Amino acid sequence: TGEVRGMASIRWYAAVAMNLDEELLQDLLETLLPPVLIASEDQSGKVSQVVKEKAAEVLQLVQRRVPPLMFAGAYQRVKERQRVARRERKKKEAMEAVADPERAAQKRIATNLGKRKAKARKMDRMKRTRDFSGGSLGVGKKRRRI
Repeated sequence: TGEVRGMASIRWYAAVAMNLDEELLQDLLETLLPPVLIASEDQSGKVSQVVKEKAAEVLQLVQRRVPPLMFAGAYQRVKERQRVARRERKKKEAMEAVADPERAAQKRIATNLGKRKAKARKMDRMKRTRDFSGGSLGVGKKRRRI
């Protein structure tokens, strides 16, 4: 599953951060930080809570092993690269929408279809968890006695 893969990769980054000497860690800091930052600061819900917590621990470990100014500088450069990449993706998407409106419309339709299917799955899951009286927590309207 995603959690197993995420934990394996975060553990690998932790092992690398622990076993590299300080000078080599400083040289590789900007290469090691992005995946750990992405996992620890995820707000999309795609990264499990356990992986996020472990990534935050690895981030603290790296922060303790390198000089504070070096870590802060590397952190800022990584965050700036992420912002630039996001800006470029948005710009590219906007240009594609202008260049090929039909394709952009197809993408929007596909996205919205995915949202509808996800909502239908959620409602179906809720229906299955509901008990016979209609409540999802086992409380609700009492059955009528005839």
